[in-house]
Amino acid sequence: MSANGRWGNKIMDKRYLPPLWISTVVTAAMIFIGWRKNAPAVLALATPFSLIVYVLYFSVGSHGFIQHVWQWCGKSLARYLALPLALAMLQYLYVAFSGNNPLQANSWQIPLLFCAPVVFYRLVTGDEATITWKDAIGVMLCVLPYVMHDYPFSSDLPLNGGGIESLYLTLAMVAAVYAVAGARRMPHVGFFLYYTTDALKKSMSAWALFFVIVLVVGIPGGLVKWVGHQPVTASMLISGFALFLRTLFGTALPEELFFRGAFMNLLQQRIRQTGNWQRYMNGSLLLFPLAATAGYTTHDKAQWFPLVCAMLLWGGTKILNRRQPQQASIYTSLLIVSTLFGLAHYHIHSTIFMGLAIIAGWTYGHVYQKTGSVFYSALTHTMVNISPALFGFVLTK
Repeated sequence: MSANGRWGNKIMDKRYLPPLWISTVVTAAMIFIGWRKNAPAVLALATPFSLIVYVLYFSVGSHGFIQHVWQWCGKSLARYLALPLALAMLQYLYVAFSGNNPLQANSWQIPLLFCAPVVFYRLVTGDEATITWKDAIGVMLCVLPYVMHDYPFSSDLPLNGGGIESLYLTLAMVAAVYAVAGARRMPHVGFFLYYTTDALKKSMSAWALFFVIVLVVGIPGGLVKWVGHQPVTASMLISGFALFLRTLFGTALPEELFFRGAFMNLLQQRIRQTGNWQRYMNGSLLLFPLAATAGYTTHDKAQWFPLVCAMLLWGGTKILNRRQPQQASIYTSLLIVSTLFGLAHYHIHSTIFMGLAIIAGWTYGHVYQKTGSVFYSALTHTMVNISPALFGFVLTK
């Protein structure tokens, strides 16, 4: 079992936040920031669905939940499919209760998208302990429900928007965690919420360090500048709170689940199983032309920046691997996933953003490694994303 997700004393002795309690808090936040755009009846409809889905959201990655899944499902594929089918039904009910036809257009795909990774993991990988290329296919199947969400109906919580996230995308997260941790039988994904002061310090310290580095390098280099922010008002505080929650649930948690909880997790195990981290370090050299292509095909200044960041990260990883070869699988997987994470932001068309995202990805992976929880790496991710708005800085290139 990997170091970042071991269920030993490091994790199981932590103080888990009760799913019902934290789900009630999230639902209350949804109502609080969405009440201006939604009538009381709409909020009343969203409330029970929000409670149900977030109880699942904060339970599905826990050790106890996964153990119950394994015991109840055994070898039965039909039982493994019970939860994803129930998730699809929950989506349909919400749309139907809101007065829309849940089966219009391509919405019939929802059960297939939720069930596909479960079927793949049970029929193709089974209970294999060895990580292979097939697992990459399984992860991509988990991503599909999240990226293919252009449906003709709204499932926002609450219905008219203004809340935290849509019911569909939240259900897609539950389905993905269930597929990897339950069907693939990898309990160390780290999608569970616990609280310790030490874990919170690690998350906040990583954010502060990264933010300071950006300012120290960026201001003299003309990469960032301070533009100030609006006067502090009650309305601004509410908007800031909403931005934090939407970034956490809508951006940071999905990306951390897929890049750290699944991709980095699987890659780290694979490197450890092969016992040949040098091969993966050599293979990671292919990231250089990829970074150069991403930079120089972007019509932006500092086209060299993504390549330089990738090279610096590679050199630092090489040094760490030589000094701590027993940790080479961790550092090598951090390198590969962090670089790909940064280059995945190519669509923003900012070379500075891509380069900073490469370094930020290493920071998020480090927090995930140290805390064993996707939620803490997502917290760091969220704070990094909202820092410009929080402190009044903007990227200039």
